[in-house]
Amino acid sequence: MKTTTVKSTPKDVFLQLFNIFVFYLSIIGFITLYIAYISASFPDPLNYYFSGIANTVRVSSSMILIAVPAYIFTAWLLNKDILELPAKRDLKLRKWLLYFTLFLSAITIAVDLMIFIYNFLSGELTAQFFLKILVVMLVAAGVFSYYIWDLKRTDIYSKVPKYLAYALGIFTLASFVIGLFVVGTPATQRNRRFDEQRVTSLQYIQDQVINYWADKRTLPAQLTDLENSVNNFIVPTDPETKLPYSYTILTPTTFELCATFTSVSEDKLVSNKGAGVSQPYYYGTTQNWSHNAELTCFTRTIDPERVTTKYNSSPSPIACTTEAMICPDGSAVGRTGLNCEFASCPGTEPSIVGGDKDAHGCIGSAGYTWCESKQKCLRTWEEKCDIATTSVSPDCPAYSPPSPDWCKGGTVVAPAKDINGCVGAPTCIK
Repeated sequence: MKTTTVKSTPKDVFLQLFNIFVFYLSIIGFITLYIAYISASFPDPLNYYFSGIANTVRVSSSMILIAVPAYIFTAWLLNKDILELPAKRDLKLRKWLLYFTLFLSAITIAVDLMIFIYNFLSGELTAQFFLKILVVMLVAAGVFSYYIWDLKRTDIYSKVPKYLAYALGIFTLASFVIGLFVVGTPATQRNRRFDEQRVTSLQYIQDQVINYWADKRTLPAQLTDLENSVNNFIVPTDPETKLPYSYTILTPTTFELCATFTSVSEDKLVSNKGAGVSQPYYYGTTQNWSHNAELTCFTRTIDPERVTTKYNSSPSPIACTTEAMICPDGSAVGRTGLNCEFASCPGTEPSIVGGDKDAHGCIGSAGYTWCESKQKCLRTWEEKCDIATTSVSPDCPAYSPPSPDWCKGGTVVAPAKDINGCVGAPTCIK
């Protein structure tokens, strides 16, 4: 008997590729959707994020609501072509795609069983894990079984694909409806997003209040006191009603923030299912934002020992004294800088403290002059030097130095010479 051979047309290529693509999307959508349902129904206290679960449900539901009808429709078109021309069942493209799908299904089943056995031996078979493994196993086994049957069947007029299409459509609608009970209706999801924004705004306000207290060691009298032109902070308001949040000062270090919520917080949802999650600590206050669908207030107490001011890491400013140093030209200079050093005299290069040594190595700013008779630097008010061997004129007035400890704890400023070369009395600066 002669076999009729047909070639793939552009229409065949389009329908086959599009059909298998939306089929894969449908499978991925169903698996991720039911894994999210299991995570919501059997929460893990170490890994439970309701907002992430809700987002997964929304994405997966969108996938199956579009991909499944598209798959059923293209499968109907392909089956219609096969009924008109049975030889199209043997198209190479069709068989390549079917066997590739069988390959992926077999690999999925094998990996799924490996993961199951590994966790069984590790003693980690929780109800959540077992159900997730079961979902993947059932889907992969169903896909593998159907395509094995489709490749082997000889009756092209079988009504099984038609019945399976009806069952798949009903199952898709049922899966979507289940999501409305697990994560809530679209209106409930919108309310939760509003509440998430409220919590974010309260956290932001709390941080600004703590920063304000750290700077000024007092709480702001009202929230508008937090607004400034430096960081361009604007106090947020309720995202839905546009009303300001309530702020009350209870003690010098305790304040209260209040907001009206429209849904129950995530941690309360998971606590009701027996998987409570402890909240972290921040700035010495408990970050507990649990709330019901009502007006809820959060009390925060600042721990002064844990909240430091922004000046703690900087040196304290030094108040310089008003003493002046007489320069060689008769002018006077005052103290300046962080360490209150004397400024440089006019016509001299700036120098560090102790750097004004003369040719003999005597530090003039410390009151030392060279004594020729004793061949050393000394302070004339502490130790006498032979007048005949010094540069002091015999006509200069005599100077009687005070006691040796007359400037104890202070700084001695050397006197300047007058036009006659006479040295005046030194100055003690404390």
